[in-house]
Order: sequence, then structure tokens, then C-alpha cells
Amino acid sequence: MGLGRWMRGLIPGRYPEWYRERRSWELGEDARATIRKLRALVNERKQTLERSGSPDGLALLAAAEEELHCAERILTFDHHHRAPLGSHVTAAQVHLNLVRLLWLKSFLSSPAAVAPYLPGMLALVREHLTRDDPRRVATEIVMEKSARRRLIDETELLIVLEAVDVAHGLALREKLRASSFVRLVWRVAIFLLILAGAVGVLSALFPESVPLCFNPPRPNDAPAPDSAVDYVVVCPTGSQDFFTATELDQNFADVAAWGDYLVVEFVGLVAAGVAAATTLRKIRGTATPYPVPIALAALKIPAGALTPLWACSSCEVASYQVSPRWTPRLRSSPGP
Repeated sequence: MGLGRWMRGLIPGRYPEWYRERRSWELGEDARATIRKLRALVNERKQTLERSGSPDGLALLAAAEEELHCAERILTFDHHHRAPLGSHVTAAQVHLNLVRLLWLKSFLSSPAAVAPYLPGMLALVREHLTRDDPRRVATEIVMEKSARRRLIDETELLIVLEAVDVAHGLALREKLRASSFVRLVWRVAIFLLILAGAVGVLSALFPESVPLCFNPPRPNDAPAPDSAVDYVVVCPTGSQDFFTATELDQNFADVAAWGDYLVVEFVGLVAAGVAAATTLRKIRGTATPYPVPIALAALKIPAGALTPLWACSSCEVASYQVSPRWTPRLRSSPGP
């Protein structure tokens, strides 16, 4: 039993409804409407063949009905062994594409009846197949010939249906790539979030291990004659200008505080949140059951928390030049 199904048993009210509809409810309803439409078309075609006494195509229509039942079972995911992750809509689309293909192939005995559906099939082929694809080229040639003759034969219909089948497969692969990409982005985002939390905890426990501090020269207006060094130490949460030790590492360890990394991570987190919100403002949404924009925005949050740490570490090992206008806020030197 999955966690979501277990929570549905514990939490009353609207949670079961939310759990059912939380992944692409609109696309699921669209798939159910497509099932009803295709079932009506299959039944109408079956009755036509039975009235004409032609058994050709009845086996194809029977297979199409089985595929419709499979699509319905997938969409009714309360009875599925996996929790709904949005992939059930794409899985149902696989069966619906096959239903369309089987239904169209039932017209091989009377290809002229497919003429009203040829423009839609040509648009699908042009949308997903490249210009130099042989199947698209052959389909366009067939369409031109059929437009002149206002007729299409069985061989030409097979050429078109082959291209349509490939186009449906390419459209499905695009959705599967989006699904794989979203899962990968979420995994990386979770890993970076855990990494940022671990860095914050470890730096709070051992602030002197890798301090995010600098040692710029002492300003001329802040003399400290009793200090053993001629520089100050500046950290994210404080600074100091008086030291009795001459070792730089020791002075860094004296000034470093447990909140240095947390402050830098928080600033990066806020900046990444603002950048993610700005990005989402320009997004119009997605028609796939996979929230690609949301995943990319979520990836920016932990990445933004870690980026300032990398920048501070790089600046620490680089040569540091103090601006003439820069004046650190120094702690008062102890009296003599």
C-alpha cells in the first residue's frame, strides 16, 4: 500500500478527492471523452460492416474495443497498483492512438470513406515528422494525388496510415522525454536541497573548518597599534580588527561563527526564490501531465543556496583587492 493511499484512509473529507485529481484531472477527462468518441465511431463502423455483409475490418474493430477497455482501466487509477503520478494519462494515450489506427485500417476495404479525415492526418504528420522524412514525403505526394483525383486507393491509404502511426509514436516519445526530464530534475533538486542542509548543519557544528572570511588590509582611519597583524578579518556575520596571534588560520577561526554559512545560504535562497518567481511569471503553462516549469523553478531554490557558498570559497582563495571606499564595520579594539 502506497503512502498516498494510506493517508487517504486516515484523512477524511476532501483529501481522497484531491488525491484522485491532483495529477492532470483535465487531461484525464479529455482522455475519457476521447474514449467515448472513439467507441461511438467503432460501433458505427462495426454496424456499417455488418449491414453490408463484409467481414473485412471486424477483427480490427474488435481489437480496437479491447484497447478502449484497457485505456479505461488505466484512467480509473483507484484500481491500479501504482499511485497516480501523471503518467497514467500518457499510458492511456498509447491505447487511444492504437484505437485510432485500427479504426482507420478498417476502411481499407473502402478507402474513399477516409477522405474527410485526410487533412487531419496530414497535419499530424507535418507536426511530428521532419521535412526530409521519407514517410512524410510519401504522405504529401499521396495527398496531392488524392486532392486532384478526389480518390485514394488501398495502397496509398496504407502509406498514410504508416506515417500517422510513426507520428503518434514520436508524439508519445516527446511526452515520455518530458516525464523522464521532470523526474531527473526533481531528483537533482532534492539532492541539492539535502546537500545544502548538510552543509549548513556541518558548518554550524564546525565553523572554523572552512571559514567564509577575508583578510583585507587595515583601513588607514582604523589604527590598532596593539594588534599583531596589519589586516582585519571580515566574515559574513561579523569582523574583528585586533588580534594577538599572527597565524591567519587561527585568526579566521576566532572570528568565524556558526551562522556564517546559514546567512550566505539564506541570502542565496531568497535570491533564487525571487528568480524562480520571475521565471514563472513569464510561463504560460504546459499541456502535458508533467510540470516541467515547476520542476525547473524548484531546482533553482537549492542551487541558489549553494551558489553563494561556491562564490565565497572562490573569492577566498583569489587575490583580494579592497576598494578605497570600502570600510568594514569593526569591533572595538580592547583597551591597553
